[in-house]
Amino acid sequence: MFNTMKSEDPKGRMKLIADEIAKAKTDVVGLQEVATWSTGPKPASKVAFDFLALITAELKRLHQPYKVAAVKQGLDVEGPMAEGNDVRLTMGDVVLVRNGVKVSHVSSTLFKSQLVIPTLAIGTVTVGRAYNQMDVTKQGVTVHVVNTHLEAFSPPNRLNQANELVAGPLQSKNPTILVGDLNAGPTGPKPEDIPPYTALTTAGFVATRTTVHNCCYKGVKDTNPTHWDHDGDWIMTKPALTLVKSYTVGTETTAAGIHPGDHGGVVSVIRITG
Repeated sequence: MFNTMKSEDPKGRMKLIADEIAKAKTDVVGLQEVATWSTGPKPASKVAFDFLALITAELKRLHQPYKVAAVKQGLDVEGPMAEGNDVRLTMGDVVLVRNGVKVSHVSSTLFKSQLVIPTLAIGTVTVGRAYNQMDVTKQGVTVHVVNTHLEAFSPPNRLNQANELVAGPLQSKNPTILVGDLNAGPTGPKPEDIPPYTALTTAGFVATRTTVHNCCYKGVKDTNPTHWDHDGDWIMTKPALTLVKSYTVGTETTAAGIHPGDHGGVVSVIRITG
């Protein structure tokens, strides 16, 4: 996995993501599965690739005023490489905010329901899915923002996590915006993808994003646009808010022909009044 990641131009990919943010100039950015790869003797601590640091460094180079508002690294897994050292992967969810946006009541929490994977080589691995939440204020208007990545590989955990969101961080008196890779949608593509989405819409959340699909390439080297045939990444609001415009990003490639991710990103401009 580590060697494959290195072969897929991670620095170039993170530069493209920063470029997308810089062009959109959104007030809030939700990022999911943001990875740090480290090597060395156990515990591996020599950072080889820090995706968040690469993104923020590129934003700084582009003179784009963003700061990190929340980070939650849930996955933390380490194992031996053939070269003799260990490789360690930590991964989680991040929220960036543009300067001028006030942030308060920030917290990041692991879901109670987690996929646990027993392995022979490195023992039990807990995937560590989580969410960030905060109140965001601009021009006197405050909204509650939740950023998350629901479990991709276990439908029961995914549904449990959606229900945890509804019962917890999505309970706010302020207008609420949920962003994230929900691995769910109103029409699938798998039947088990529907219930987590339904749990959110039943709680009053409305999709507030383009109807153009953004999922999924079959790997970051895939160039077939027809593979974007459904949605798993959502921007949802409660109550329903006015969508001014929305579009997808992520079809560009590095010089090596690599996309920034296997999903496209989604940008929404939403009108909110106090």
